[in-house]
Amino acid sequence: MRMKYPSVVAGAVASSAPIFQYSADCGTQYFLVTKAFEKEGGHECVEVIRRSWDILDRLSRNEEGLKFISKTFSLCETLNESKEIYQLRDKLALSYLFLAMENYPHPTSTKPPWPIKTVCGNIKNVKDDDRELLQDLSNALSVYFNHTRKLKCLHLPKDGKEFLGNVNDLEPNLLDV
Repeated sequence: MRMKYPSVVAGAVASSAPIFQYSADCGTQYFLVTKAFEKEGGHECVEVIRRSWDILDRLSRNEEGLKFISKTFSLCETLNESKEIYQLRDKLALSYLFLAMENYPHPTSTKPPWPIKTVCGNIKNVKDDDRELLQDLSNALSVYFNHTRKLKCLHLPKDGKEFLGNVNDLEPNLLDV
């Protein structure tokens, strides 16, 4: 209403409301998330995130890879089966969504100012080494998951669909595999 009739409305509260997203399609929402990461973090940051989906899937195909992923992301429970990677993927997808919504120019109780710039600034460059790329990404995402550094480990959603559903069902953008 405030956008349509600004002369009639004296104020409005819409914290994190995606007012320019008129579609209810998740693909539209993630297109906007991708645009936010591209604008604030640059193309290289977006490419690291895009590459990470394939790397996570590939490494999760064997026990050694699952252990590496679990350790790299400081998971509370070690991943035991490849299908469990979707729990982590869902958690990561949600983190990108909330980082875009909470990309404020001032610090909050849990995040620094411009958290997307902080996350992307911690991703040095698009690495050729898959494991190094995941380590950089995990360290960068501590801005979202563990800004205070008080958490000892990261809990994953129980069924992988607790927040967003299966990441594979979403439109390609930042989540592009």
